[in-house]
Amino acid sequence: MTNRSSRSVSTRRGVLCFLVTLPLAVGCTGTSTARRAATSGTADKVPSGMYAVVGEPYEAPRSDALSAGQRQLRYDPRMADTESTEPTLWVMVETADFVPLILATAADHTTQENGRILISVALAQPYIAKLAEFTRTHLGNRVALVLDGEVMSCHKVRTVIEGGQMQITRCDQRSCQRILSKLAESHVTTKSP
Repeated sequence: MTNRSSRSVSTRRGVLCFLVTLPLAVGCTGTSTARRAATSGTADKVPSGMYAVVGEPYEAPRSDALSAGQRQLRYDPRMADTESTEPTLWVMVETADFVPLILATAADHTTQENGRILISVALAQPYIAKLAEFTRTHLGNRVALVLDGEVMSCHKVRTVIEGGQMQITRCDQRSCQRILSKLAESHVTTKSP
């Protein structure tokens, strides 16, 4: 009898321990998922494109600063210049209004006199007017060029971009090849959507 009752008590203790630790394990998993979402702004990537920058870049993700329609994205200056010593920053962007990076043709590139590569892109027809309106609206403000969910570069809009032609000029050989590859694999279309 004592052996059977001893096993019964052990079984009940095991079940009780399992029931007590289950909510704790689920709670910890939910907290880590929430922390990852706060770090990236959300679990999924934003589409490649041009976004308005909201505020100044900051050193660490800030879950307290996000409003509806905003995301914080990682900005590693080495993405455009592998020799950069600038630290990785976080940039908050407005996601409600952006220009998708959908190209009419494959990106073209040429080597400049300083050895750097210049990438030329032409947006697909439906996005040409959107780019002009976007740059007109954000004239004098900062925008972020996002590729594959990360900020590739930040720029101040100095003029309205008409005609859908853009250039990426601040990348070194290795970085430009990576950017060209991402454009070719994920963001180039031969027909208008």
